[in-house]
Amino acid sequence: MFVESRKYDGSLRSSSKHAYVVRTSRSVDLFSSPGTPFFYHVSNEERYNENGLIELYLPGKWFNVMHIFEHISHQCAMYINLAMPPEIETDRLSWVDMDLDYRVDLDGSIELVDEEEFQAHAELWRYPDDLQQQIRAEAKKLPALIEAGNFPFNYETQQERYRQWKATGLLPPAD
Repeated sequence: MFVESRKYDGSLRSSSKHAYVVRTSRSVDLFSSPGTPFFYHVSNEERYNENGLIELYLPGKWFNVMHIFEHISHQCAMYINLAMPPEIETDRLSWVDMDLDYRVDLDGSIELVDEEEFQAHAELWRYPDDLQQQIRAEAKKLPALIEAGNFPFNYETQQERYRQWKATGLLPPAD
């Protein structure tokens, strides 16, 4: 599956090709191991995932979730991008990054990051007031959902899915 993210102004942020995809009625799950390439358009360079990932894209939701494993480069368990709901097609997934993010460390601490980027882009690209309100409302709700640990924030369950995939090469069913 080809995945691309854009910024609000339409510029490309990143793109990648994923071979390991699980589709369910509630999400599209992308599995990748350390070393998986992606193209980072912001700096016009090919990069490689440093850690293992399961990325969860949920139709109609204003965020996506990256569960991070193998922790080669840092101790982050989850990274949640506030984003416009993804557009999901048969072999393509695209989403618009809205700058605000949550970082969840392995110790469970939750941090809102990139507030300055959100503010700068809101001014530069003139985010409509209703869009800014939507993103702020979603950002306000996320910490409680993350702490509850239910899907899609169920890190231990996703970690077991990742282990199963790495051990067998087979894609596990969705939880």
